[in-house]
Amino acid sequence: MESYGQMVKDMRSVFMTGKTKSEQWRSTQLRAIVNLIEENSEKLCAALQEDLHKHKGESVITELSLCKNDAIHAINHLSEWIKPEKVQKGLMYMMDNACIQKEPLGVSLIIGAWNYPIQLTLLPLIGAVAAGNCCIIKPSELSAKTAEFLKEYIPKYLDHVSISHKA
Repeated sequence: MESYGQMVKDMRSVFMTGKTKSEQWRSTQLRAIVNLIEENSEKLCAALQEDLHKHKGESVITELSLCKNDAIHAINHLSEWIKPEKVQKGLMYMMDNACIQKEPLGVSLIIGAWNYPIQLTLLPLIGAVAAGNCCIIKPSELSAKTAEFLKEYIPKYLDHVSISHKA
């Protein structure tokens, strides 16, 4: 297994290509998260049942639907969020163009929690991807089946997201 230092270096090099800044890349990744949840809801519920003895209804309400709705909300508002924001200018600068341009910072580390392993891993992932960042995800080893699911399936759906189980 590669070291965290190497993962961060790899993710930074991906970020430096500028690929993650485009609205199309962000939207595609967010749609992939929605597809991940929709296509694997039974497997996710089974993993949550095995790890935490969560009833399927609880898993759907507190974990899956929450993440899916957040991703859909991000998709629907993404173009609005990344649009430059006009600012007021003083008299001296009236002829100049001024705006606030929101820029991604680079690489995010997401450390999942054991009690809501899907929600507390995917919600920060959705925000980081919507912002245009690359992510390293460290799921909780206390929710082993869910962590295994995330390790196996996130790379199948998402581009340039690294997963690790290191403690």
